[in-house]
Formats: sequence, structure tokens, C-alpha cells
Amino acid sequence: MLTGYDDLLRRKKSAFRKISVSLITLGLVFVFVAIILWLPINENTTDGLKPVTQAYSNTSLSNSKDSPNWSVPKQFNPVYSDIDTSSLDIMQGQTVGSISSSSTIIIPIINLSAKIEPLVLNNDKDEPYYASPKNSAGHLPTSANPGEEGSVWLFGHLESPFTREGSVFWDIPKLEEALRNNENVNAILENDSQRFVYRLKSISIIDEDQFETHESSRATLHIVTCYPRLKYDKRMVVNGELVVVDSLFD
Repeated sequence: MLTGYDDLLRRKKSAFRKISVSLITLGLVFVFVAIILWLPINENTTDGLKPVTQAYSNTSLSNSKDSPNWSVPKQFNPVYSDIDTSSLDIMQGQTVGSISSSSTIIIPIINLSAKIEPLVLNNDKDEPYYASPKNSAGHLPTSANPGEEGSVWLFGHLESPFTREGSVFWDIPKLEEALRNNENVNAILENDSQRFVYRLKSISIIDEDQFETHESSRATLHIVTCYPRLKYDKRMVVNGELVVVDSLFD
């Protein structure tokens, strides 16, 4: 037979168990929600339905032969301090011959230097899709190589704390403020023998289901990452145009 004191203890233990179970359940829910929020779902690179919106002007490309001779200053290599390309004419891309794909991307204003690898085509879903490589930028193999006429498309992870696929484009959103302030922003692509400088001019924010790569008759560069942080339901596309082609061995 329970005394009044024993009954009080029993009720206290029962209440403590209920509180403990509630706290544990709440903690598990919190952890689950945190994982869902942080996990960059849908960072696979796939073609969408509509073309990327661009902010390019309709000014025709100037002929590089009409531009003064210009080469990358010595301090550009190996330090890669940024250079002023604001007064340089846009170059026409090469249409004949073969230019090898780039192996490195450098964006001095955000101290970005990363390897470039081909995107990998996966067939483990209903429709094939391209997946961004780990810890490096991915080049869409069906797009142009640097210096060629057409669009170079590069993709990379903004962040991936749980999948551990890297955050090669972690600082890409910083370019939005730099371009808004009319700063001179360049992206440099290098292959085994040449350096290609693209002047970055605009940023487009595209809904994930509206994103699609597109082709250009000009020599353009498009850098793509998931956006915004914690949600990843859009694509940030940084757009640039070719202004310098320089040999690595001069």
C-alpha cells in the first residue's frame, strides 16, 4: 500500500519521464529540421525548361584586331593580383581549331582559385543528369572551351556541410555587391598553355525549375551555383565576356 509520500514520489517520477521524453523528441525534431535546412538538396546540375535571363547589352563585339596590343602584366602571374580590364574591348571567340578545356578558375576579387573538372553524367535516376564534382568547379562538357565562340558553363557547390562535396563557390555571392558597386571584376580560366580573362558583367537569379543552359554566338562565361544559403531553390548565374587571351609561356 502506497503512503502519501510514496504516491508523491511516483507522480514526480512519472512527470519527469514525460518531460524527458518530450525534450528528447523535441531535440530529435530539431536535429532533423536542421539537417534538412543545411543539406544542399538538388545540387545536381541539370538542364531546366527555359533559357537563363541575361543582362547583356546588344552591342556587337569589337574586332580584337582593332584593339591595341595588350598583354597580362607581370604581377598577374604568379601572384594573380587583379587587373583593370574596364577599358578593354570584348573579344570574338575562336571558331576554328581546337582549344583544350580549362583546368583552373581564378577570381582574384574573392581570392578564389580552384580546379576545373568535367561534370559527370549520372544515370541513377529516371532522367540522366550532370553532377558537380567534389571540391572543384565542373565544366559542362557540351559547352564551349575557354577562348572559343560560344558559352563556357561552370558549376560548383555553394556549400555542402553534410554531403562533404565541398564549397568551392562559397564566396560567389560576394560578387553581387561588387558588380552593384560597378567594380571591375574578372574571372581567369587557364588550360595547359593559355590564360583567358573574362570580365564579369552581371548576375542572374533563376528559379531552379526555370534554369536552363543556353548557347551564345559570343565568347561568354557563365558560373553557376545554388542559391540562397539554407534553401538552395534557385540558381545564381554570374555572366562574363572574353577580353584577354594570353600565353602562359611568354
